[in-house]
Amino acid sequence: MSRAVFLIGFVCAIALSSFAQSSRICPNYFSVYPKGIIGPGTSVVFAIEIDDAGKSPVKTGVTWTVTPGDITSGQGTKRIEALISEELQGMNITVTAKVTDISELCSVSDVFPVAPIMAEDPLDQAGRITPAEYMARVDNMLLALKEDPPSFGLIDLVFAKSAPRSRKVSILNAIRKIVQLRRFDPTRISIAVSEAETEISTFWLVPPGARLPRTLPKNAKIYKLSELSKSQESIILRNN
Repeated sequence: MSRAVFLIGFVCAIALSSFAQSSRICPNYFSVYPKGIIGPGTSVVFAIEIDDAGKSPVKTGVTWTVTPGDITSGQGTKRIEALISEELQGMNITVTAKVTDISELCSVSDVFPVAPIMAEDPLDQAGRITPAEYMARVDNMLLALKEDPPSFGLIDLVFAKSAPRSRKVSILNAIRKIVQLRRFDPTRISIAVSEAETEISTFWLVPPGARLPRTLPKNAKIYKLSELSKSQESIILRNN
């Protein structure tokens, strides 16, 4: 089970009437990382940071609620762990924290999206095809990505162990060429490279924050097309 950590940002307000009744000053709440998409079926850590610099000491007990979701540890502290089940995929969860013994107004609720679970069915799949045919398959994926702006494209590229270097170069060049031709954002394309007895390519649309396909080879090395320099390409071809 994977774990993610989120720091929740707070804006603290005190009504004048409440301020008049108490000499305590609500501490400053701030965030270092107040954003992110949660993966379904994960254990997530939520935390707040409290800056009491120059202020009189205050108690910092925190009462948390995670809706929907289950708090598994840390209730009453500045850091909790919550279980986000797979059933919550595609939903939003609301995380609320209230600092106790200060003011009921010293609290906030942040909303975190839960990523959808990766579909089991790929967009497309092909065996050994010509570079021109490969470009057409990638082109279809680019068209699908234009209709789904938040997602990114993943090409699970499995080369045959017996494939010559020239074959690998031609396929990588085909991918790069069609992406440049369509003036498509290369940061939205990733390539998972591995080897097997026969060549096969599988094309996926991956929603933001979703887990990678379960069928992805365990030995696959994933590269962003935008970061695939000639030197990195040489390493890929040498290692695969």
